[in-house]
Amino acid sequence: MNLVDEGNEKDAIPDEEETYENEEFDKSSDLEEKKRATNKLNAEGNIANTQIFIQSLDKLNMNCILSSDEKNSKEPVRKYDLRNLDDCTEFVEKYGHSEYLATAIILSTFEVVTLGDLPDLQEKLIAYLPITEKLDNKENDCYQRNPYISLNTIFAIIGGERFVTEDGQTCVGLGKDSKQALINILEQFPLLRSSVVSWLIHINEIYRYRTTFDAYQVAVAFSRIISLDILDARKRVLSQLYTNPQNAGLLGTLAYILYEDIALKEDVENIIMQWMKSDSIWLWKSACLVYSLFMENDIEFSYEKILRQAIGKRILQFKGKDFDFISALMIRSKYFRGMMTDIFYGRYKAAKTIEYRTGLAQRYIHLIRHSYYLVNSSFVELPLVACDTKQQQENLRHILEEIMSVYRLRKQLYAILEAYMKELSNYNFSEKAINHISAYFYNMASVDTVYQQDVWFFLKRCQNKVAEQICDRLYSVYKRRDLLI
Repeated sequence: MNLVDEGNEKDAIPDEEETYENEEFDKSSDLEEKKRATNKLNAEGNIANTQIFIQSLDKLNMNCILSSDEKNSKEPVRKYDLRNLDDCTEFVEKYGHSEYLATAIILSTFEVVTLGDLPDLQEKLIAYLPITEKLDNKENDCYQRNPYISLNTIFAIIGGERFVTEDGQTCVGLGKDSKQALINILEQFPLLRSSVVSWLIHINEIYRYRTTFDAYQVAVAFSRIISLDILDARKRVLSQLYTNPQNAGLLGTLAYILYEDIALKEDVENIIMQWMKSDSIWLWKSACLVYSLFMENDIEFSYEKILRQAIGKRILQFKGKDFDFISALMIRSKYFRGMMTDIFYGRYKAAKTIEYRTGLAQRYIHLIRHSYYLVNSSFVELPLVACDTKQQQENLRHILEEIMSVYRLRKQLYAILEAYMKELSNYNFSEKAINHISAYFYNMASVDTVYQQDVWFFLKRCQNKVAEQICDRLYSVYKRRDLLI
């Protein structure tokens, strides 16, 4: 499969209505209303899964547990150490297709599980476990579902523990080395592997992630299954995850977790490479998340050029969900913000037609518009506007020149910036943030001297705290350089 070189324009420029969803805004009030609606959709789970996985950027490898409750004092007749192969084998043979086995599999698959989720996970897993006895056979009580088996009774047999998370949730787990219990179960009873995989795939499809903590546990669960046999997992697990674009965040996080296992590094690198080279319309997103996770955690990523090409060749085909994903990732990752400016610069410089350059400028506007929808009091610096470095500003200079030269594009950009500055005026922001935004306006006004007065009048018209501070900074710059209009 050949990669498309950066700047190769053999990909047809798609119809504007199909790609942009025919959304163009001329007034900041329209954008403010759209942001309120978008925030509501996000809160109701519209892009919740993607958002939560991206929010994990600064929380992976987190120490989730604050403290553990006292262990059970009740001693059963027989207590099993599931990390011991013989104990584990005897336990499964005795308690197959029961709450005991279901709980053991759940707590060895997940690092920890919230207490409220455990009953639902038990019920769903038991439905997937193979049945060797009729459930209505009263002579085999251990195969009957018993709602009155206490958690303490189960834990006394399998060695479970209770924990308290940082946000006060009560969770349960098997404690240290719980993965070994899963290895013992699935190696000794290989027919259970299909059941566990099917159950976990089902859980991933129906589970509504509420927090970063929950999403991280699901990713860890998949990593435990996959690491048992990565070749088998490619066919049994990954192939199923590839069928749903909503798994982009999960796959990226999963690759990052698996990469920590030295024995799996080469396999994970091959998988990431396949994502970047794939003709899939969404697997490149998983590679983007991996890149950001690696860079934010000081892990070498040797495929930046290939990833830039993978994104660049698709940039004119981006639709709403693509903009949502990239915007959310840019807000979290300074490295990904830098990569996006590199892509815009490279594609613009290599473009051979005016239509292509105008298309890139329009994509840039749509990207910062979707990023604006995600700005809040915790993330006040709008990506690709409040740039992290001077290099990023320089990379965007050509795109800004294109936008300023086309009235309809300039009008859209002004509408986004006006809405952004108005909202930002209600937040607490740092001196660094206002300096970064001021640099953007200076860059925008400097692409050609004919636009200086236009930008100046725009800022004066906005009449909010942020616009006033930017005007003060620009005034000082122009005065020093005798460029004041």
